[in-house]
Amino acid sequence: MSWMDNPLYLASFEQIRNLTQILRGYENRKYFSCRSLYIDTIEQLCYLFVMEQQSLADPYLWLEDIDSQDSEKWVIEQNQRTQVHLVSSDEYRHISQSLMKIYSAEDRINLPTKIAGEFIYSFHRDQINIKGLWRRMTWDDYVINKKNWEPILDLDALSHSENENWVWSEAEFLDPDFDRCLIFLSRGGKDARVVREFDLHSKKFVTDGFTLPEAKSDVQWRDRDSVWVCTDFGPESLTESGYPRILKLWQRGSKLSEAQTIFSAEKTDNGIYANTSKKTSILTHVVNRDVHVSYLINQDLTLSKIIIPEDVWIRGVQDKKIFFVLKSDWQSFRKGSIVCLSTENYVSKLVFEPKEKIIVEDLVLTKNLVVVTVLESVKAKLIFLKYQSGQWEELCSREIDSEESEIVFSSDSNEDRCFILNSSFIEPAQILSMELKDSEIKIEKICSSPSRFKSEKMVVEQFFTKSKDGTQIPYFIIRPKDIKYHGKNPTVLYSYGGFEISLLPSYLEGLGKVWIEEKNAVYVVANIRGGNEFGPDWHKAVLKQNRQKAYDDFYSVAEDLIAKNITSKDHLGILGRSNGGLLVGVAMTQRPDLFKAVACQVPLLDMLRYHKLLAGHSWVHEYGNPDDVEEAKYIEKYSPYQNVKPNTKYPEILFMTITTDDRVHPGHARKMMAKMLEMGHKVLFWENKEGGHAGSSNIQQRVQFDALTWTFFTKTLLGNRKK
Repeated sequence: MSWMDNPLYLASFEQIRNLTQILRGYENRKYFSCRSLYIDTIEQLCYLFVMEQQSLADPYLWLEDIDSQDSEKWVIEQNQRTQVHLVSSDEYRHISQSLMKIYSAEDRINLPTKIAGEFIYSFHRDQINIKGLWRRMTWDDYVINKKNWEPILDLDALSHSENENWVWSEAEFLDPDFDRCLIFLSRGGKDARVVREFDLHSKKFVTDGFTLPEAKSDVQWRDRDSVWVCTDFGPESLTESGYPRILKLWQRGSKLSEAQTIFSAEKTDNGIYANTSKKTSILTHVVNRDVHVSYLINQDLTLSKIIIPEDVWIRGVQDKKIFFVLKSDWQSFRKGSIVCLSTENYVSKLVFEPKEKIIVEDLVLTKNLVVVTVLESVKAKLIFLKYQSGQWEELCSREIDSEESEIVFSSDSNEDRCFILNSSFIEPAQILSMELKDSEIKIEKICSSPSRFKSEKMVVEQFFTKSKDGTQIPYFIIRPKDIKYHGKNPTVLYSYGGFEISLLPSYLEGLGKVWIEEKNAVYVVANIRGGNEFGPDWHKAVLKQNRQKAYDDFYSVAEDLIAKNITSKDHLGILGRSNGGLLVGVAMTQRPDLFKAVACQVPLLDMLRYHKLLAGHSWVHEYGNPDDVEEAKYIEKYSPYQNVKPNTKYPEILFMTITTDDRVHPGHARKMMAKMLEMGHKVLFWENKEGGHAGSSNIQQRVQFDALTWTFFTKTLLGNRKK
């Protein structure tokens, strides 16, 4: 029953209508605005009361209690059902063996995750190093593809010695000495992390160094003996989204409780974080997704507001210049442009202006260069810019083949060098090095990943189809060359559609082997609105009350696949994670006629309660606020948990979530599963104990998660599921 049909709400409205008639009797117009405000307030209070009553009456609310005995027992029972249906099958064993061979292969390329001083650092997992090994190598050795890695930290040994389940997160280096770093570790892959100072000479943790207990912390070096710290300082120190709202300066040798407060945000804000680059320190106050207020932190610890649009994120600092990408027109600069602002004279300069059909996806700073990733028809290429003769000039740009993408994944702020990853759906990824030498960009191939499937027998195609409102929606089809267009090809459609996240071509690795090659099947990636594939407006088009447009985009791609006779409703499955899990949950409830199977992973599903669970409140400017009566009306129309019905034939569905996911609450998937199971629908459920929002914290968990997914699609879309 809709909250708008609730007797409590209707009764409240009857009283409001009677009150309205009385108030309308006043002839003095000065009472009008007051009267309207009063009625709106009463209406809002009635709504909140009804929502609270409905939440308390939710028969599955107990499943939001993550670690209760009852909910743990329920999870075990559901996992056992899936064990019988999927895990115990020969198909699962075959797929998991294939994926394990690929994911743990000794010839996997080692992506350099950080350049710090003379070294590049990388985190590596294999069948011996289950939790992983953090290691390093000099730049010169890496670019000539030597293999003499120097071990720095063994997470398996550390976890064993400390009786902890440590999962690697990141390291923040002390610049420019690079002899110390702050290491971030999580328990079981959660977003909340422990911070510990590490000595890179002795390869040991600093016993009396900067250390923080588990929290969603942000810590940045100010200098060798002080750090900017945003963390859980105790009661009232977090926002409603669970993120830090207080920035402090913490001096070495002092207690955290003695750290000096620099700034405090409101509890209703999203949070704050610090950004440091050499001697420049910046505080960004994230009021909400649309408003980010940034400040320079002066030497005397006062704050100076940075006068830039409040709807942009600062992307980096280089030589006292702040770089950002515009989401709307500002001064003389067009929306989508890269602009830099001097912190000395506050003069803004244009760095890069997008051209027709070319938009900025990202930018990376080296010592003197701005390396821009631009998208053209959802293919990414790089442009290298340098400041000379009073303006930013293009030194060169990379031309790439169709359906390829190139991104910078590690750069050096002290030198003009970086690493580039060249990727496509079916060709193995390549690592390239870039250096600026004698005013010339030099790019060289270092290594490439071995092929994991027969790409010569596959083809990638890009198509466009019209959405309900006429917008052209692009999508990629990755398929065997020899498939016949008879409408029976098993096909999985994947998309995301939110938070400005673009879906770019990347090597399909395990999926290409166990699905496209071995099953002679089709995989589709849809670039629906909500991402950044065509700039800021592509994202803005589906915010809040316009969210339905993203779902209509998704349906238009599914319908086009069927119209092209590539597949049919009986052979089409859909896959989505997180916001994409919400996408496929909505698709299942709104268009059950289009799909045969749904894999819904770490999803949001109860959209009238999402803002009350974990980090959910930080997303109200994406979806809308369910506590607002007007916004709740359009949210409820698509919220899967409120729209699933008992007497409807739905696709077969597999819900997958993680107990330690502290970003999207596992209660979403649990409650939806329980509700659909009681209604008699054909549903399966799997919950990993650990892995966080990423879904896995080691190779075995990644294999299990992916093997379950592709076993499910094999059984449902190829007609081999056990009865």
